[in-house]
Amino acid sequence: MAINLSEYLDERFQEKMLLNKGKKHPFITISRQTGCDSYEISKELVNLINQQSKIKWKLINKEIIELSAKELHIDQHKIKTVFNAEKHSHLEEIIRAFGSKYYKSDSSIRKSIKTLIRNIAIDGNVVLVGRAGAAVTSDLSDGLHIRLEAPFDWRVKNMARKRNISLNESATLVTETDKNREQLFIDFGKKNINEINFDIHFNNSTLTDSEIAQIIFELLLKRQMI
Repeated sequence: MAINLSEYLDERFQEKMLLNKGKKHPFITISRQTGCDSYEISKELVNLINQQSKIKWKLINKEIIELSAKELHIDQHKIKTVFNAEKHSHLEEIIRAFGSKYYKSDSSIRKSIKTLIRNIAIDGNVVLVGRAGAAVTSDLSDGLHIRLEAPFDWRVKNMARKRNISLNESATLVTETDKNREQLFIDFGKKNINEINFDIHFNNSTLTDSEIAQIIFELLLKRQMI
């Protein structure tokens, strides 16, 4: 008999909440403005943690797309469409629904992804990069929520260097991606990004990636999260 994946994931989440009650399962979310060095910082942070911690931590970034596609049994492109905050008209939704017996609406996909991310956070010992992780897990205990920011011009230059594109192309990309990410917080967390209470804001233009990773690491040690 076919199951409702959203309900199944919700049930799994509730079971984990009960099993993990009273236990510490620390996790970190890292949110960033477009053009900030989230992956580089996260990778260095996980390396620092795993040199100290007996329990090995994992970095979850684009893996969410792959995991979500497997859980939902749909193409990764569809997951990327949801994460890119692409909107579809009601007519498009109807056409797509009739076009596939495996059709799932954007809202049902978002619900399943949200529960998947929360399950990963509940398991603990993970650094979640992007994917509106801070909005999705803001009510969970044992989390540390980081926000990376920088002036627009700095982010444009940094993105142009990384992608090997012109400054004009980079400026357009940064602007559009920022809007998409802000929409993600609304779609997944029902909150504007300015309503999220991040624990720490870092200026990526004045602090090096290593400095940011080290500061977060030292805070984890002080709070006995590792």
